[in-house]
Amino acid sequence: MKKTLNLREKLFRDGYDSLDRDEKLRLLLSYSEKAGNIDAVAERINEICGGTATAVQADVHFLMNECGANVHSAVLLDLILQLKRRCEKNEADKIRLNTAENAKKYFREFMKGRNREIFVGVLVNKLYNIKRSEILGYGSTDDVKATARNAVGFALKNKAKNIFISHCHPKGSCAPSAADHEATRRIVKALSSAGIVLVDHIITGVDGAASLRSINSEIFEEIENYIV
Repeated sequence: MKKTLNLREKLFRDGYDSLDRDEKLRLLLSYSEKAGNIDAVAERINEICGGTATAVQADVHFLMNECGANVHSAVLLDLILQLKRRCEKNEADKIRLNTAENAKKYFREFMKGRNREIFVGVLVNKLYNIKRSEILGYGSTDDVKATARNAVGFALKNKAKNIFISHCHPKGSCAPSAADHEATRRIVKALSSAGIVLVDHIITGVDGAASLRSINSEIFEEIENYIV
C-alpha cells in the first residue's frame, strides 16, 4: 500500500508524465484491485499484453481469465479505450465531409480499434457538416435489405437528406469486393426512393480506407460540392 501512496503523491506533486509506463499501470490498478494483487496483475498484464496500451484493447474476459484482473479492473481498462475513442470522435466530428479524403479520415478514426464489423450511418447538412452519427448494425453488409432499411430509417427519423454509410474490415483490406459494389448500388436505389442521397460509402481496413464513389462513381447519383 505504501508503494501506491508514493505513486499518488508523485502524481500530485510532479504530474502524470513523471510516472513511467509501469507506474501508471500500477496506479490505475490501485483503484480497482486489492493491495496484495496489484503487483501480480500488473506483471501479468505486462507479460501477456506488453503493457496498458494493448491491455485496453483486450477482451474483458481475457483480462480476467488470463491476466488475473478482477472485473472492476477489466471494465476500467475497457473504459479507457472507450473514452479515448469518444475524445477522438469529438475531434473528428469537427471535420467537414466535403471531400472523399476527409470522409476517409473521419471513418478511419471512427473505426479505429474495432474488432468486429460494424455498419455506420453519418448524416450531414448541405455544407457537409456532421449532424449525427450512429452504429446501424453489426456484421457485414450482406443483408442488403436490412442495411438499406436501417439507413433509410435513420435519415428519415432525423429529417436528413444526405447520408454517408461505412463499414469496416477489422482484419482485412479496405478494397471493396464485388458484393460491396452491388450492395451499394441497391442501397443507393432504396435511399433514392425515399428522397435521400447517399454521398459516399467508405470502407475501412487494416490498410486504410476506400471511397466507393471515387472507385465506382456510376453507382451514385450526382451531387454538388463533394470532391472525390
